[in-house]
Amino acid sequence: MLGRSRRELIDDIEQGFPYLPAGCHLQLDPVAADIVLDNLQHALPYNWRQRVQELQMLGDVSLQEYLSETGLDIQDIYRNNHYWTKVRRAAGCLHNTIIEGEARDGRGLGRLLHVDDLERLEFLKSLSNAKHPPKIKGLAERNQRQFEMVLLTIFNPNKGEFETLQDAIHALWRHPDLLFELAKILDVLDDQIIHDHKPFDVHESIPLLNHAHYSRDEVLSAFGVSGVTEPPYIREGVYWHEPTQTDIFFITLKKSEKDFSPTTRYRDYAISETLFHWESQATTTVGGMVGQRYINHRKQGTKIALFIRPEKTDANGRT
Repeated sequence: MLGRSRRELIDDIEQGFPYLPAGCHLQLDPVAADIVLDNLQHALPYNWRQRVQELQMLGDVSLQEYLSETGLDIQDIYRNNHYWTKVRRAAGCLHNTIIEGEARDGRGLGRLLHVDDLERLEFLKSLSNAKHPPKIKGLAERNQRQFEMVLLTIFNPNKGEFETLQDAIHALWRHPDLLFELAKILDVLDDQIIHDHKPFDVHESIPLLNHAHYSRDEVLSAFGVSGVTEPPYIREGVYWHEPTQTDIFFITLKKSEKDFSPTTRYRDYAISETLFHWESQATTTVGGMVGQRYINHRKQGTKIALFIRPEKTDANGRT
């Protein structure tokens, strides 16, 4: 019984210890089994030292196998500014020299854990295994924006940090260990998709899908409003995108007193599958040009895109 991983021990208990030596038998009554399983769950390696020790015991396994054997979620790996490559180094699985900037960019990989857009995941998988930095000029505009969304999320750059998107690509490809980690993250995220995504039909160059998760910065990058050379900065919950004639609304359903003032605690909620109640800013009047566009968007041929999150702590809105 000793020397087996947590996942194997849980399986042993649930299956009645099928791998005991010949002639040995161990049976737990249902109540005792539930108590032992509950204790195992509460003993998950949540702190840094325990996570490193678990990997040392398992050996240099893949991220997927590590999560399966330990019972951890991928979010646990990236808590407190840690990342998978760092865990592997601490466990003695990596011995190469650390390249400057790895810690910052490794932490940035943890900001990708919301990605559940299958199209984007497949595109990134095809790139993460490339030995040389892809040439941005050889990619379609939709793919360029997908790439920029990811780089913007990883680097979270200051204005002027990168002169071109290609510079940001080269910056990531300086870290082969992080590229390897990115590929493993994508494998895990691929298995966690739970929503049926639909086409986002505002414009073919905009790489978004309905019911997938995106950060606000990624949404703006997808619309071509910003990117790694011009990081986004908007404070309002609305943005008019002139090229596609689209009003972009960023909506938080549950507005706490801590995070929202009384004047910005707008009443936003779904009425039905096709009708949403949205309350405009106080400065927007019914008779004004913007108010009329909101009211008569179908007649005027403009579009409205809703990016909704349940509450502010849910950093990744859903289209």
